[in-house]
Amino acid sequence: MGEKRRVRGAFILLSTLVVLSLVGCLFGPVRYRGVKSYRDGQVFIRHGKSYQIGTLPEGWRGLDTRARVIAFYHPELRSTIFTDAFCGSAFEDVQSKDLLGRMALGLEHVRILEESPVELDGRGGHMKRLTANVDGVAHELRLVTVKKGGCVFDFAAVSPLSPAPQVAHDFEIFYRGFHYE
Repeated sequence: MGEKRRVRGAFILLSTLVVLSLVGCLFGPVRYRGVKSYRDGQVFIRHGKSYQIGTLPEGWRGLDTRARVIAFYHPELRSTIFTDAFCGSAFEDVQSKDLLGRMALGLEHVRILEESPVELDGRGGHMKRLTANVDGVAHELRLVTVKKGGCVFDFAAVSPLSPAPQVAHDFEIFYRGFHYE
């Protein structure tokens, strides 16, 4: 029963992040929202374009969601890793770190643990690690965002508090594998 509650909490957190990032009033009109599909390390978005992500180690399994994200869940680590993308002109003037702040809107008891710039695929991005409550349950989140080619690419890891070091390692493999042309 406890595992079901933790999985439910991870799903709620994932859904909350996706809904918040989809709110058009935050960013203005967007021509395209969300990813379409995933196959062999490629996340397909609009007009036949795709971006590459790092291959997660064994134990992570694809997670079916109604949200336009590509998500993976690791039952032993009780953690979820996901990515999404938004393309259009509405993001051109917004800095990566501001986009991360908007992803965390609506979460309860947010505490930022770490913030730093990151470089992905030759572009400057931003990483944030924080704790927050969702549905009364505390989680740790790792968020990374980068803009490239008229799109914003988001990466997130959601874990129980004090996650296994493997989650941070696997998440880094996941987002560091980013490549988009």
